[in-house]
Amino acid sequence: MRMAIVLFLSVLPVMSGETLADVVKRGSLRGVIQRSPDGRVAVRTPSGDNFAVAPGLKINLLEGVPLKFDKLEVRNGLLDFAHAHADLSKEAVLRNFGQLSAKSKDALTDLSGRVEKYREMAEKNPGRVAEGEKLDVEAGLGRARRETAHDYAEAIRTGDRVKADEAIRSTRSIQIVEKQIYNLYDNYPPEDYRKIYENTKGGVALAFNNVALCSAVLIGPDLVLTAGHCFKNQQWESAEVWFNYSPEGLTRGVKSACSDSPIRGNDLYRIKRILSPAPERVLDLAAGRLDHALLDYALIEVEPGQHGRKAGECWPAQCLTASRELSRREALYVIGHPQRAPQTVHDNSRVFLPFQVVGSEFDVLKADIAAELDKHPKRDELAKEFTSSYRETKDSQGRSSWSLYDVRQQGQPRIGIEADTFGGNSGSPVYERRNHCIAALFVSGSPDFAEPPGGAVGWARHESALPISVIVKDLDAQLKTWRDLGVVIR
Repeated sequence: MRMAIVLFLSVLPVMSGETLADVVKRGSLRGVIQRSPDGRVAVRTPSGDNFAVAPGLKINLLEGVPLKFDKLEVRNGLLDFAHAHADLSKEAVLRNFGQLSAKSKDALTDLSGRVEKYREMAEKNPGRVAEGEKLDVEAGLGRARRETAHDYAEAIRTGDRVKADEAIRSTRSIQIVEKQIYNLYDNYPPEDYRKIYENTKGGVALAFNNVALCSAVLIGPDLVLTAGHCFKNQQWESAEVWFNYSPEGLTRGVKSACSDSPIRGNDLYRIKRILSPAPERVLDLAAGRLDHALLDYALIEVEPGQHGRKAGECWPAQCLTASRELSRREALYVIGHPQRAPQTVHDNSRVFLPFQVVGSEFDVLKADIAAELDKHPKRDELAKEFTSSYRETKDSQGRSSWSLYDVRQQGQPRIGIEADTFGGNSGSPVYERRNHCIAALFVSGSPDFAEPPGGAVGWARHESALPISVIVKDLDAQLKTWRDLGVVIR
């Protein structure tokens, strides 16, 4: 699913000869347009400096969030708004967030200065992002998030609704900055894309009755990892694993280590047996009976191909990363088969809900969820699900951490991600962008095309993956020698 805060461009029809005041009066734009001395444009609405539009226009209504527009002009009969961004100037912060602590207000205005510096650099050097400015903005974002989250937690503890509302609005402003800045970060060196392409050759389709219903990945010479629910109401003995089911492989062909010439079409392998879960629980997979002891994955062994070679001799097995948990906003990509289609790379994906959150990071996450659910029609129900799903544990030093066991998914361990995935991606490997190893296994998502209130990634709407660290731990307990089967774990 695609989820983004729409901030950069929208158009309103303007009648011939109309002024901006006429547009406001006509009701197409609710509020008063004001030009600042530096030439920027703000839209004043009853709830503060904010952009609010009539129903049917494609800009999100962000109540109470101060926004600025770098450009406002009429072109070809259209009123053009461009380059909207959060206004966190000192004046705007004092006007809109007066009840927040001095630390929060200072952090917000400091972030504004860092962003302006970054924007100036980006304008002078289009297409290039200097690492120093990037880290500078990230540091400002982190500080602003922590201080705002602290204010929100304090407001909830004392019952200060006004302060809590301001903390929610400031969190929305930070999210706007974050979305805008992180979009600019999505540029990578060419070798990253070369590595992603190489990894696609280890991705496979899991087919039943000659239809690719799920995705999977090769992790050993003859070991394939996929989502357990892919076998629901299916006979695993009839399944096939398809390598090379990609646009390139089906047209021009792709050369494998087992072929002297490009293979045009699918390279097929049959399933020999399911190694995990245990045989007595395979029937539970087929019936869809997942629980805390039956995680949503399956490790399968495939037979050699028609050429008599193991799959791993022909196609590259992928590495697993289990030494640490992913943190929020880490860059990811997903390789799979959406809607039974040939292979697709879902790039520009990110972690939104980590499996494990430590210390003050949980306060920041709670503030984000509060901002998301503030106007949601099912706010109380969703908030309860969130607090019930993150389980708190303490270490020997008394330090708290929280782990995500989603109550909506049989209490299964989960990572919530933002990804443009669809039905058929179940079993897809979710890669860390940093080291190009598999960090999670895609297991579920939101409806492919339905947009809920708000439309953006959050607790109400996100894609879910099973952490590789949990899968490795589960396999260690079940299959004592599975690590000796040629799996690479980093």
